[in-house]
Amino acid sequence: MQLQLEYLGTFHVYLTSEIGELNHVVAWWSYDSLDDRQVRRAKMITDPRWQDYLAMVGDLLQLQNHPHAVPRLLFTPALRLTMLIQQAAIVGSGIIGRSWAIVFARAGVPARLYDSMPDNRAKALERIAEALAQSAVLVGDAAAQKAVLDRITVADSLADVAADADFVHECIDEKLDSKKTVFSELDRCVKPTAILATTTSSFPVSTFASDLPGRARCIVVHPATPPHLLPVTEICPAPFTDQAVTDATFAFMEQCGQVPVLIRFEQSSFVLNRMQAALVVEMLRCLNSGIISPRDIDKIISQGFGLRWAFLGPFEGVDLNAVGGIREYLDRFGFIFDDMARQNWRGGAVVTPEAIAMLEVYARAQLPLGAIGERTMWRDRAIASLRELKENSPDPAVRQDGQP
Repeated sequence: MQLQLEYLGTFHVYLTSEIGELNHVVAWWSYDSLDDRQVRRAKMITDPRWQDYLAMVGDLLQLQNHPHAVPRLLFTPALRLTMLIQQAAIVGSGIIGRSWAIVFARAGVPARLYDSMPDNRAKALERIAEALAQSAVLVGDAAAQKAVLDRITVADSLADVAADADFVHECIDEKLDSKKTVFSELDRCVKPTAILATTTSSFPVSTFASDLPGRARCIVVHPATPPHLLPVTEICPAPFTDQAVTDATFAFMEQCGQVPVLIRFEQSSFVLNRMQAALVVEMLRCLNSGIISPRDIDKIISQGFGLRWAFLGPFEGVDLNAVGGIREYLDRFGFIFDDMARQNWRGGAVVTPEAIAMLEVYARAQLPLGAIGERTMWRDRAIASLRELKENSPDPAVRQDGQP
């Protein structure tokens, strides 16, 4: 991994060094990662003041005489330090692992894949090729698919897959003991600068990485399934995760075409699955009561909310439901949600003045009130186009006669 410096304006650089173990991954670099040639290759020297900076870096590197001395850069917000991820590794070749391999390779990042089951390793590339063909509209023609597949290799051991990797993504089965074992092994065999990510959908990283010497580089990177088709990705650091690791992971996901969302603190199942669970629990409650059939529950989503949610998040959709935006809507109808919350969870109000204020700031930062009508018309055109696509793309595996 290399460190990329991006000049953003006037800045001040303070140089220090530390003796002993370093808990800031961002501070580790090799001797040639900040030299003049590297900076010039990245086209970052755009101001004479860089020459003074380079001289200071040279002085700093010369100070690194003690084998455990690690130089650090302390920087103002005007100087951004980015960890460059140039080699990815995936542990586990199931649906999620293979999909992540596509995500990384599609973005031009070589990816190694490992699975503890020999049969899974043997079939991994064939299954990835099938997935690429199925997503040709996003990947491109046969030549583009081959280029992506050529960036993916299969390793025969955990040590081989992790060798020289800058970003290691664990995608094994959802068992806490298994994750503890794999992360303990990875922490011993990967290079000190490597980020260790987990795709867990339920376990905060602190539940299985707290005792690791390299715990500061561990982080949750949880996708919707499959990530090469559904870009939203939860990024959830532990309390001990280095901020530089969080920032680098967020930037890497964006580089790969994902849409990362920050989960600010740990909770089981994070947010994506909890939102889905809230809907599924209510669907099952309605089903068990006999008020509605399974088929009609699915229709409410596929022929209702799903069409709208394909283009707008739920808060964005609510914002278009009143001329005065989300504040007016919640002022008028918020009691409905409060009543439902009390019925379902016996808690207090959820539509609080604080919540309305936050949502108002969020909505108006995106869309002025005067533009609500224009966006509503765009939404309607987009939904009409999506309906046309659905009608012209019937699912051949499902009966179309309405029979169960």
